[in-house]
Amino acid sequence: MREQHNSQVSPALATFMRVNAIASLKELLLIPDEVLVEMPGFGWHLLKEILLLRKIQ
Repeated sequence: MREQHNSQVSPALATFMRVNAIASLKELLLIPDEVLVEMPGFGWHLLKEILLLRKIQ
């Protein structure tokens, strides 16, 4: 598993990506919110961060 490290990504989000085998930030941003909320380790603080990253991209 290859993971992109981005200075914009919090340690909590990086851990979430690793646990769920999400290889890149691009891949993460394509996952619908409805799917994210059912994934292990997801929390609303992560959704807030993901929504902000989507807005920036």
